[in-house]
Amino acid sequence: MFVVGVWLLFPLFITGPLFSEYKDVLFGQCEKNWWRVLLHVNNWVPFFEMCLGHLWYVSVDWQIYASLWIVPIVILRHKKLGFALLILVVLATSAMVAIQTRLYDYGPTAIYTDSNINSPERRDWLKKRVATVVLFTSNNSFGLV
Repeated sequence: MFVVGVWLLFPLFITGPLFSEYKDVLFGQCEKNWWRVLLHVNNWVPFFEMCLGHLWYVSVDWQIYASLWIVPIVILRHKKLGFALLILVVLATSAMVAIQTRLYDYGPTAIYTDSNINSPERRDWLKKRVATVVLFTSNNSFGLV
């Protein structure tokens, strides 16, 4: 939240001929959507509507930890049941990632040096792929083992 606060105060210290042109591009989304970072729901909107787009990962991590906190407790109390639950979560989320990858024809990674990065297909990829929590849940769940 400190970063968002500094980002929102930054325009008070900047002036110049190009600032008025780029103010909305750089600061517009944060002026409207700063609260999404605070509530950790920044990843629920399309990438180009996020306040400080690189903070989507913090929202995803928080949502994963908020939803998986029960698994270690179950493992401590009932080992077999806990590990069965953990394996179920890993398999289910891995299957969901595989299904999404197949349905939307995703490549193995985003290539940001691609000359067609601004094409509608690539922008659509960024909108759908980045915001999903499921993509990282299996990795973090497997890390619990």
